[in-house]
Amino acid sequence: MKHGKKLTSLLLALCMVLSIAAIGVVPGAAATTYTTYAQDTIQGSNILHCFNWSYNNIKAALPDIAAAGYTAVQTSPVQRPKDYNASYTTLGNEWWKMYQPLGFSIAANNTSWLGTKAQLTSLCTEADKYGIKVVVDVVANHLANNGTDGGTYSYINSAVETDLKNSNYYHTNNVKFNDNSRYNITQYHLGMPDLNTGNSYVQQRVQGLLEECIDCGVDGFRFDAAKHIETPSDSSSFASDFWPNVLNGATAYAQAKGVDAPFYYGEILGTPGPSFNISGYTAYMAVTDNASGDRALYQAYTGSASGLANGTYDKGAGAAKSVLWVESHDTYMGTSGSVSALRNTYDVTADVLTKAWAIVGARADATGLYFARPNTTMGNASTDTTWKSAAVTEINKFKNHFVGTSESLSYSGNTTYLERGTAGVVISKLDGEGAVSLTAKKMANGTYTDQLTGNTFTVSGGTISGTVGSTGIAVVYNAGATPTPSPTTAPSGTITVNFTDALGWGSANVYYWNDGPAWPGTAMTKAEVNDFGQQVYTATIPANVTGVIFNNGSSQTVDITTDIVNGAWWYTLDEKDGNNYKVGYVEPTVEPTVAPTTAPTTAPTQAPTTAPSGTITVKFTDALGWGSANIYYWDNGPDWPGTAMTKAEVNDFGQQVYTATIPANVTGIVFNGGNSQTVDITTGIVNGAWWYTLDEKDNNSYKVGYVEPTVQPTVAPTEAPTSAPVTEPPVQTLAITNQPTDWTGNKGETATFTVAAVGQNLSYRWYYHPAGKTNWIDTGVTANTYSIAMSDARNGRAIYCKVTDGAGNSVDSNVVTMSYPAVTGPVITKQPVDWAGQDGEQVNISVTASGNGLTYQWFYWKAEKSKWIASPDTDASYDSITMESKFNGRRVYCKITDQEGNSVNSDEATISYASGPVITKQPENWYGKNGAMTNITVVAEGEGLTYQWFYRPAGKTNWIATTDTDATYNIQMSSVRNGRQVYCKITDKNGVSVNSQVATMAYPA
Repeated sequence: MKHGKKLTSLLLALCMVLSIAAIGVVPGAAATTYTTYAQDTIQGSNILHCFNWSYNNIKAALPDIAAAGYTAVQTSPVQRPKDYNASYTTLGNEWWKMYQPLGFSIAANNTSWLGTKAQLTSLCTEADKYGIKVVVDVVANHLANNGTDGGTYSYINSAVETDLKNSNYYHTNNVKFNDNSRYNITQYHLGMPDLNTGNSYVQQRVQGLLEECIDCGVDGFRFDAAKHIETPSDSSSFASDFWPNVLNGATAYAQAKGVDAPFYYGEILGTPGPSFNISGYTAYMAVTDNASGDRALYQAYTGSASGLANGTYDKGAGAAKSVLWVESHDTYMGTSGSVSALRNTYDVTADVLTKAWAIVGARADATGLYFARPNTTMGNASTDTTWKSAAVTEINKFKNHFVGTSESLSYSGNTTYLERGTAGVVISKLDGEGAVSLTAKKMANGTYTDQLTGNTFTVSGGTISGTVGSTGIAVVYNAGATPTPSPTTAPSGTITVNFTDALGWGSANVYYWNDGPAWPGTAMTKAEVNDFGQQVYTATIPANVTGVIFNNGSSQTVDITTDIVNGAWWYTLDEKDGNNYKVGYVEPTVEPTVAPTTAPTTAPTQAPTTAPSGTITVKFTDALGWGSANIYYWDNGPDWPGTAMTKAEVNDFGQQVYTATIPANVTGIVFNGGNSQTVDITTGIVNGAWWYTLDEKDNNSYKVGYVEPTVQPTVAPTEAPTSAPVTEPPVQTLAITNQPTDWTGNKGETATFTVAAVGQNLSYRWYYHPAGKTNWIDTGVTANTYSIAMSDARNGRAIYCKVTDGAGNSVDSNVVTMSYPAVTGPVITKQPVDWAGQDGEQVNISVTASGNGLTYQWFYWKAEKSKWIASPDTDASYDSITMESKFNGRRVYCKITDQEGNSVNSDEATISYASGPVITKQPENWYGKNGAMTNITVVAEGEGLTYQWFYRPAGKTNWIATTDTDATYNIQMSSVRNGRQVYCKITDKNGVSVNSQVATMAYPA
């Protein structure tokens, strides 16, 4: 949401192209490299919560934050806190004051541990260079109290801003809130003066704070205690328009400034209220789903892989409107965890946090919030660096890599794993390192790399196999390589450059460096409108520039640092690198400098049309750094991986060029480095042909670029030929022989379109327009095949290919479309979920579906027969068995069929034993003198608990049951009992038991 953003990725051209690391440019200065893996938007990305870090300390950490794969940072509340004193720096004493603000302005100089407004602006400016967004915390529900709990105006802190000292701005109920009703939640107080958020002046002040932050460059807002502010969906007796007025007003303000709409999310801890639909909030913002995140951490903490695989969004908001965490400032500093056995997370180890984050931080479409455990000094950066550990970093980068793809969450034994699309999986092995063999639900067969250890994982026959490293986490996918181009020598003088506005920006500027004009650069001059109705612009710039960016002030291209020559021509592609559009390039036409004096007297020689014979030489540039190259060809070629190619020269970009001689009649080739390979190549296989790898895949194989071979001139013979001249066949007329066809598929799948044509020296270029649009946009693809991943934005996209021959004749293919499959048959609206219970309980797993005339058939997996068996359950519930040991671990699913015979299978659910009692406070050692009564106590949670204490004398090994059968062990101290050890066995109503830790009774030291 920034002005003049220049986060970039260089496009490596000169026919050896590859794309690189994202970089940024400071206007009018030499290029500086900024490493980042950030997504374009905050929604669906991961945010680093820099709890109580100062703005300057966040700014200093930006290189690490960007390199760790975060898209945004979140600050603590920006308002002035109550009772601030620069000498008060102890975290435990001061942090809560940040949530008792004194007004609705960014804290002025020397009034907050975070820093000043100028420092916030500087943070936003610097973050922009890394593509990092800034989210700030805002408290809008209440203001600071005077030291006494109370919700009315009479409890207002004396330092609150003067214009907010008006009783009309506060609720009049001095009752502490509870969750029994929406009225109690929104109209009662939290211990501080509760703002009347329906009051128009209060709304104006909150909106004014958001606008002040937007002016600083802030990209998003978290609203503390959002569930305590009413919505338009509440009862008319207390509903208000706070949210639409404030958020719509701030959005309009941002857009009027030419920046993106802010990201908003609200803190909704626990229930928003009985029977209240969460859509009352999600109509305006995303919400925290604390229960889902807390549950995930607890399952990792207790080693439950099946529990960690529960992907339910408890708030009911859905992924795209949910913010997830594994730990928050409230669970770390307080006791707000939604799992009773883990209210406070202070003692949870980094190992457990990371294993939970492996799943939570990789979820599709949801926004992740990673809490950086704070320094004990207010304002200082965290000394706990788990937030940028190798494991957390690779999890964040995985989420960014697979944005827009689907997910599948599963478990096996002690391992939980999350597949994204068909080419990636994050594995959380709760019992630590070791080999895994997991059922692939989505991943395609192939070889993949764990980005943490470099270990190889394979997917074959529906099984994911590999070895998880010491962290217990594997982040498995093929990330690709990113070579860096070499600099070129700058020319002198002036040159003319051209730019086609293929995306309909409406205007164009050219910004260039070094010593160029300020952003957004020089306005370009309109030239012609091309055959596709797209405006072409032109500009004259110094010939010695080292880089250009085309833009319209708000949208922009990537940095362009190669091929900046007279007559160069670029056009926008509908594909981004970071926040910036990639470009296509048209080689400038070189005009002859001397006119020919005479016309040629002989007709040109035509190329033969018969199949070649003998051998040809082909070349391959290893642009991805494989380190070796083989060529596999067919028909009748060598076995895979083919023949080793010979090293030739190293090109100007430091890339190795290989050469090989192969039969001239081969019909296809594949270049490979043993583990990595190109797509099949079946065209352009002639003597001197030259290919190079692109950093883009079609499924698991790399696409290639192609360099037309140079045709050497021939010398006419001096003597007449002794044989009769051969009559050449006529040149084959340009024609399409195989049209592309419509494609249907699901999100994340690869749509592929192919055209086949006959003619001489053919070239191809693909075009598209979005559904409902008419202007055709150049894709930049120049092969006879066009492949692209399916997404919501591409549903209904129209596509065609223009085929051109060497004489300039062209023909257009049929127009085809890519779209989602038509929905037919039953639709499952609620999937079955895992069931856990004890012996004798009736199993009850259900599915909900819509459709006409539905019938149900449940199946269970019979491991000893390795097959699915039909069960007698033929309705919407699997409930024909009662729990016993032989059913522990049973997997079931339901096949649902409609009256037309269309059917769909549900997700699998697993039957298991429920966990037993949970000890929340272990017995502790007791010290006392003779005659004193011990008081050793255990605290546990569960239903129908019974207790049995055991002891053993000092130096003995056998345990003896005592007569103590409640939660406390009481006995009089004596010399024979000095050193006695005791523990308690706790059993629930289902007979499930757990033993406490051992405690010792002894004399004082």
